[in-house]
Amino acid sequence: MLTITLDDVVKPYLHLPTAIQTALIRVETHPTFRALTKGALKVLKTLVTRASSVNGMATIRARVDRMAEEAKLCEKTVQRSLRKFAEFDWVHPMSDGRSEYGVFESKRYVFTPALCELIALPTKCKPSPAPAQETQMSDGAIYVDLSLKKDLQEISIKNREGQPPTLPPTVTKIPEETGISATGVCKLLGVARRADYKLEDVYLIAKPYLEKIGTNAVRCYRYLHAMLVNPKKVDYAGKAAQERRNGDTDPAKALAAIAAHCRFKRYYHVSNGIRVRFFDGTAEVSRDGNCELYAGTQMQGLYKGIANGNLVEVIE
Repeated sequence: MLTITLDDVVKPYLHLPTAIQTALIRVETHPTFRALTKGALKVLKTLVTRASSVNGMATIRARVDRMAEEAKLCEKTVQRSLRKFAEFDWVHPMSDGRSEYGVFESKRYVFTPALCELIALPTKCKPSPAPAQETQMSDGAIYVDLSLKKDLQEISIKNREGQPPTLPPTVTKIPEETGISATGVCKLLGVARRADYKLEDVYLIAKPYLEKIGTNAVRCYRYLHAMLVNPKKVDYAGKAAQERRNGDTDPAKALAAIAAHCRFKRYYHVSNGIRVRFFDGTAEVSRDGNCELYAGTQMQGLYKGIANGNLVEVIE
């Protein structure tokens, strides 16, 4: 028969203050919390680890995605649990997750006196609404999630030394095409690895949509992240393989490659004496002393001439 002692419960949290360890023991053992699902219990313990050990009603800052990662749950389960805690009058949100400038940030939560009493957390005063934008001089104990502090410090040091994170060759084009920083791509690689996906496959599937709507770096990052953390398992590898097979025989892509190759070069026709000077999206076509500027759909005929071997590059 398996026996779980209090030492087993507290062991993962020995680095936390004694008051927080006591609160976690209460969460594990108090009869009130037995009605919670295992997922909701994990979310509650994740919140308790962020609480102040001297004032249980101090404002807590926490991100849903970080709590989901720590509790090994999906974000939907975390959100449902938080709503349930609000119904029980245990935890109340203090902000909607946006700053006064509309920028996404960590949400703020506060424990109610009822929950503090259940988990034996000390309280000092009633919480006041958190300011829209905090500064270094803000009053009150504010918990900041620094679980990634070490990784961020290492990345910051490399950046200051002029050595940004080195990306694998398969994803080096993502920063150039989307504007996502190398650090952001590194984080997406980690998320993809945990979900057993390849970031290059996910990006290949998302790329046509991203190009169509013309998103910026922030929206591109969020879109890729949402695809990676989708609770529904998707065969991105199979779809990407199909996309690559289609891309190999796509005439439009083949012409686009020819257009990129022949920019600012000269060509001549093997039979009728036409000479072509290509620019960026336009071309100057000379025949019998007459010169004409080609553009738009006229360029497709020239590109096809190169593909068919009728136009040959002039080697100077």
